[in-house]
Amino acid sequence: MAEVWSDESRLAACETAIAGRQWSGAELARLHVSRAEQYTFSRPRALDKALDDCNAAIAIDPKLAAAYRCRGVVYYERKEFDRAISEQYQALAINPRFAGAYLDRGRAFAAKHDQARAQDFRVSSLVLGIVKSDPFQMRMSR
Repeated sequence: MAEVWSDESRLAACETAIAGRQWSGAELARLHVSRAEQYTFSRPRALDKALDDCNAAIAIDPKLAAAYRCRGVVYYERKEFDRAISEQYQALAINPRFAGAYLDRGRAFAAKHDQARAQDFRVSSLVLGIVKSDPFQMRMSR
């Protein structure tokens, strides 16, 4: 049986790993993205800290599509929808098959009441096969 981690324990694990300075490069960038995801969906939210982690990840690995997607989600949560859309475009420029970025971009267009574009990006995410078990996507539906 797989161990179930709480949000707090995931955040603590990321903080310990980053502070331990045993990781570098792409691995360290992914840890920053993981911690940013935890900050984005923790209660209370820590969106400024999440944005700092996304920026750190991009500074370390500018080709990490997940960092742009995460930064887009942070902007979405801050109701900065144009910036959210721009970040998802960045993620898709790096990885054109990143289904989650299509879905997140569609959510941002929907928030701007642009239903036609929102639907186009939702369909693209379905065609690419977004998986319902994507933990980041599952949390966005909360």
